This record gives sequence, structure tokens and C-alpha cells, in this order.
Amino acid sequence: MAQFIKGQSGNPAGKPAGAKDKRTELRNLLRPHAERLFQKTVDLALAGDTTALRLCLDRLCPALKPQAEPISLDTTGNDVTTLAAEVFRAATAGELALDEAAALTSMLLNRARIADADEANRNVEMALRRIEALQNDMTILDIRRIDKQVEEAIKQKCTSCHKKRR
Repeated sequence: MAQFIKGQSGNPAGKPAGAKDKRTELRNLLRPHAERLFQKTVDLALAGDTTALRLCLDRLCPALKPQAEPISLDTTGNDVTTLAAEVFRAATAGELALDEAAALTSMLLNRARIADADEANRNVEMALRRIEALQNDMTILDIRRIDKQVEEAIKQKCTSCHKKRR
């Protein structure tokens, strides 16, 4: 993969530095006429022009975004699958709006991901502890093996010493 060279553009034919956005240029052209343009839009709306009316109303009263009431779910002792089934049941029974059910389901998915990550972390920690314990056991086994070898060597020396004395 090619590396970028420091100080050199990755797209030399791209937009030059300091170039203005076309939308900014258009806004600057409209700015001196803004008051008259808004007044004209209002006049057209009052005269029955539905497009101008829609523009005015959209600026005065933007569309409301749904704001759900807080929902209480008993989550104690329930797994994510059970809770998701409860959300689905409430949505299909008309007790929850679909956007509320979608938000709750998204929250439940996030909860499940967090739980999975926590479990993975616990499993890694447990595996590391087991590896450490095995390493300790191996050290103990090595020490015992060495001790046995030393004992055997001592016995052999002692046996050979006893044979020489006789």
C-alpha cells in the first residue's frame, strides 16, 4: 500500500485551498435581498400559493420529532430475549408505538452486546488465571523432578562411597 508523502496532497487535482463553497456564495448573493424575498414569500403564501405557504409554515412550525413517554419494564431476572419478546408483544398489542419499540429493541441489543463483551472479558481473565496456574504447576513439577534427580545423584554417590569403604 502506497504511503502518503508528508506535505503533498493525496489529491493534487482536488478542490484548491481557500475555495468557497457554492452554497456560501449563493447565500452571500441573497443576503442583501433577504428581507424583500421573505416578504414576497409571505405575500405569496397569503395569496394562496401553497408552496410559499409550506415554506413559511415549515419555518414557523417545524415538524415535531416524536418524544416518547418514559416506559417502565421489569428487567430483574429477565434475559434480553424475554425482554425483546415483551417489547414485541407490547408493540403488536398497540401498547407501544413502533418507534418506541424500535428504540427499546436497539437498547436491548446494546445491552446484549455489553453483556457479551463482559462475558468475553471474564473468560479471558479466567483463561489467563488458568495459564498462570499451569505455569506454577509446571514450575512445581520441574522443582520436584530436579529434587528427584538430585536425590538419585546423591544416592548414587552415597552408594558408590559405601562400596568403596567396604
